[in-house]
Amino acid sequence: MYAFTVSNGVAGFLTLALEIAKILNGYISDVKSASKEAEELTEVDDLCQVLKQLTEFLNNEDTDGTPFEQALCTVIKACETHIQALYKTLLPLRKTKSSKTKASDLIQRFAWPFQKDECQQTVQKLHRFAQTFQFSLVVSNCKLLSKPSYLPCRS
Repeated sequence: MYAFTVSNGVAGFLTLALEIAKILNGYISDVKSASKEAEELTEVDDLCQVLKQLTEFLNNEDTDGTPFEQALCTVIKACETHIQALYKTLLPLRKTKSSKTKASDLIQRFAWPFQKDECQQTVQKLHRFAQTFQFSLVVSNCKLLSKPSYLPCRS
């Protein structure tokens, strides 16, 4: 039950992270002079892949809320908060389906919302979150493999 709750939380902001990736890819393809920072922020794609794996694992694993899993929940919540803030910042870059072509709308859409150091800090945070989740998957897999039912039979 605990894993299901955590998994739902991850799945919730995974959707937001995927939307961020879509916004960034659209911005990079539309703006020929897209800054290198925009391309670096595609680190969110890697984070999405790890979050998908984490969600799959949590959906298939029976967990009981150990301190390790509770710590993982804390990191997931921090990541979710960061992803929500990033989404809010990048939202003006999103393509809209309306046919507004006002100059002010275009300028707002193509204006990069980050300073170089802010962008680098964001990329580093995304990378650290992805590494933390990858590590948690490794630890969880080791824990799973150490269970007696997964040990090879000895004859």
